[in-house]
Amino acid sequence: RSQKNLENRLNRLINQNKFLILYKMDNIKSKQLHDIKKHLKNIATIIVGKKSFIKFLILKNIAKNIKLKNLLEYIKGNICILFTNYNIYPIQLIINRYFLRSYVRIGNIATKNIIIKKGIKNLSPSQTPFFQSLGIPTRVTKGSIEIINDIILVKKNSSISASHEALLKKLDIKPLKYGLKINKVSSVGFRHFIIYKI
Repeated sequence: RSQKNLENRLNRLINQNKFLILYKMDNIKSKQLHDIKKHLKNIATIIVGKKSFIKFLILKNIAKNIKLKNLLEYIKGNICILFTNYNIYPIQLIINRYFLRSYVRIGNIATKNIIIKKGIKNLSPSQTPFFQSLGIPTRVTKGSIEIINDIILVKKNSSISASHEALLKKLDIKPLKYGLKINKVSSVGFRHFIIYKI
């Protein structure tokens, strides 16, 4: 019954809304998604489901709108679908408010260079050997460790090691941001159907 209800709901949303937006939602927390839905109430509707079932529902609707086929290649990984008749840019500004910062974990891939800023850190000089093992030049200043120069700890697209994870936690640095990321935007109206990336 729940699948049938979702199918009917998706059909209704496709027919009633101008825009369909596919979002990547890797590492999204349930409360994070709940807060976004609450903020967008009466403005947009977000559908979350297994990608295989979402693909199945879109395939069923291709007979009504053949251009929906162009969406299939973007339905991969963890995704959700947002439907709306409103301007998508103010909606995206709202969604951007709910990006959360997070510590890195072993095996994560850095999405950008992770930089450690120079300066005095609230860490005991006894931890100097740990910094030395990572090749980070330090000195003791006012009873604390001081990092002498800005350094790139992890380069973009590199993997996070156990030492990286430990150091970033010691310094209370949360370099990752998680939130809904636009994968694809489509107008789902039958007269004018345009697909474009943001």
